[in-house]
Amino acid sequence: NQAAHHVDLLTHFLGRAKSCYAIGKTFGSNIETEDTCLGQIEFNNNVHAIIEATTSIRPKNVEGSLSIIGQNGFIEIGGHAVNKMLHWEISGQEPARADTEQESNVSDVYGSGHVSVYAHIAHCLNTGEVSNLEWEGVNDTIELIAALYKSMETGQVVKLPLSGEHSLLG
Repeated sequence: NQAAHHVDLLTHFLGRAKSCYAIGKTFGSNIETEDTCLGQIEFNNNVHAIIEATTSIRPKNVEGSLSIIGQNGFIEIGGHAVNKMLHWEISGQEPARADTEQESNVSDVYGSGHVSVYAHIAHCLNTGEVSNLEWEGVNDTIELIAALYKSMETGQVVKLPLSGEHSLLG
């Protein structure tokens, strides 16, 4: 379930997807869904990405990372909860400074953001206050996840935006 966050990071940094292809399989669990997915994504800006996600690593998650490689440099964010700046090498730019407190105070793969986000949502629902959360881009992430599943189901490259339903996600 954590791969959804990585797909969200991809759409946040790279924008809307144009197409994708994915394969998925169950390797390490007796479950009714896949525990491993490999996907190739092409974004509207002609950037390509590869995603590898698995929940079959035992006894615990190893780490999550996001690498962006371009003609002007390389960025890698990693760590147990994608919470550490590992590399920042961009031509003509100083390396980004990491928030070392945020990096060191993560006790599990969920990081430290869920509790405060849920508290904020509950507060807004209970008081009627307008949320300051940015919902723009959420649909792009959800649609890309659905397209990856559709590709796993059909074995075909899937073009976005999607139309219609498919059996894995409805």
